[in-house]
Amino acid sequence: MFCRTRKSLLVTVAVLVAAFAVSGQSIKTGTKYCVDTFGPQEFSMLLKDMPAETKKKLESAEFRSSQRDSIRELFAMACEAEKRGLAAKDINASELDNIRMESSATAYDRKLGGSATPFARITKAQVLNFYKSESNIAAFERFLNTKIELAGQPDAADIGSEEQEQAKEAYAKTRMTADGYLKAKATLDPSFVREVELQVVLQQSQFLARQLSEVIADDGAVTDADIAAYIAAHPEFDTSAKRELATKLLGLAMAGEDFAKLADQYSNDPGNIGPGGRKNGGLYRDIPKGRMLPAFEDAALSLQPGQVYPTLVKTSFGYHVIKLDSKVGLGTALKYNARHIVIATSYKDPKNPAGAEKPVDEYVRGLLEDGKFASIKAKIIASNPVNVAEIAFPAQPKTGKPN
Repeated sequence: MFCRTRKSLLVTVAVLVAAFAVSGQSIKTGTKYCVDTFGPQEFSMLLKDMPAETKKKLESAEFRSSQRDSIRELFAMACEAEKRGLAAKDINASELDNIRMESSATAYDRKLGGSATPFARITKAQVLNFYKSESNIAAFERFLNTKIELAGQPDAADIGSEEQEQAKEAYAKTRMTADGYLKAKATLDPSFVREVELQVVLQQSQFLARQLSEVIADDGAVTDADIAAYIAAHPEFDTSAKRELATKLLGLAMAGEDFAKLADQYSNDPGNIGPGGRKNGGLYRDIPKGRMLPAFEDAALSLQPGQVYPTLVKTSFGYHVIKLDSKVGLGTALKYNARHIVIATSYKDPKNPAGAEKPVDEYVRGLLEDGKFASIKAKIIASNPVNVAEIAFPAQPKTGKPN
């Protein structure tokens, strides 16, 4: 419960993009990616390939309205991203080109009657011939480096040789298919071309909206002072009674009361309950250095075995009373046993009865961040108007049971 989590980034060189989705048709004059109109024709294309489950949802006027709002927000965010120069950044410009290649190649491969394996008609000999060109080798390296950088990895060395070879083959097949689409475009069914272009615009808009979201995340940042002020102004989040209980328990522990019994009686830590419901006296065994939250670990490791930390330790989970049982080893080999009592300061959102309880600080942070982000998005939507047509959804015939 109190371990520090680390995000592990797995590099995935994704050549294929997901299947058909919505997009827009009218690009604002003077821009490349700023969609300002999404009309009935686009909705018709969407409905054609829409799963039956989603079509059923569209019978609800409320759901149709929410979808229009989502489309408007997506294109407004993408337009704002272009305004802010995000589309012109080298890494983003490269990925926008990749998206066009990947989307058009995937659609054209299906048009040609692709098998279950994408691009199966392209042979290994054709792939080998593709890479006889130095420019194609350089293009693949740009593609790979773009994917790696966007995934947050330092370089291609993080990808195994086998995975790189698979990516290299997939890139060649995708590029050749995309080039084939461009050559045949003038002779293809115009409705198919429109669908391809819609796919491209949507995928590019989604990418740009994600890039903008990362940029404006800083604008919506919430400080600890913001959280403290909000909690102070909202009595339902007050944790003073819980702090008083934790302070009382700390006093008892410092006075020599049986720490394990206190933990079993008062601690809110679900990790204190073992198999069969047996409690373990708040004990965590063989904790490697670096696993626990910094505030918890710093307090525990400052103690000598048998000592109780003289003040409460506050984390996002609540108020902790900490006792060190033992520690062995040095540096990265250090391990320790510690007991603790936590009086949780969690909160359950009354608007989400099925949701889990969260630490008050975490809940309030999310609440404030959501509010700031919603305000920022509202301003972006207002300054980047998108004309989204009503969803023309035909009434479904009613089926009745025979008498």
